[in-house]
Amino acid sequence: MPRRMKTPAAPAITSLPELVERLGRYAALSARAETLAAKATEELAAIKARLEAEAAPLAAEMKAILLAAKPWWAANSEQLTEGKRKSVELAGCLIGERLSKPALGHPKPEHVAIELLRGHGLAAMIRVKEEMDKLAISRLLAFTPPRDGTTPDDNQLIDELEAMELRDTLERLGFSIIQKEEFFIARAGDVPEATETVADPTEQVPA
Repeated sequence: MPRRMKTPAAPAITSLPELVERLGRYAALSARAETLAAKATEELAAIKARLEAEAAPLAAEMKAILLAAKPWWAANSEQLTEGKRKSVELAGCLIGERLSKPALGHPKPEHVAIELLRGHGLAAMIRVKEEMDKLAISRLLAFTPPRDGTTPDDNQLIDELEAMELRDTLERLGFSIIQKEEFFIARAGDVPEATETVADPTEQVPA
């Protein structure tokens, strides 16, 4: 894990020319950091591809040895294990038989197995993951009736009233959209990213 760098102390900015100079430096640093991040991604991908290419023939040869040794073991293991063991150590390897990791066998497809469990009073064996639809809740909290100068028809009006009623219910239950003003610096043209809270106005640190 890369070590988190301590934010260097910087003298306070006392004039507009100083601010302009620092912002120019910030833009240059940001561009350089992006270049390095892109280069790291590219180089890591190249290293991964190279090592995977080197490892592929090793894995293929290991599998070939495994397949060749399996029938020999089936026919000759008794002389090595004397029928008392499942495996032996040879030439730096353990060779033999062992139980695989346990896996659940069930009727296929899975939805058939689920219905069988439910139909035989075993619904407790069915796991259901529940989670909030945060996007839908946020959209509903932000709902305001669109007004384009036209009068909504009855169906549209009912939909709007239902949406507002649901929005009001969510608000009464304590749901809300949380946003706060935060100080930021970003290169012109970039979408500003979230920044760390600045405790000291002389310490401005991107997240």
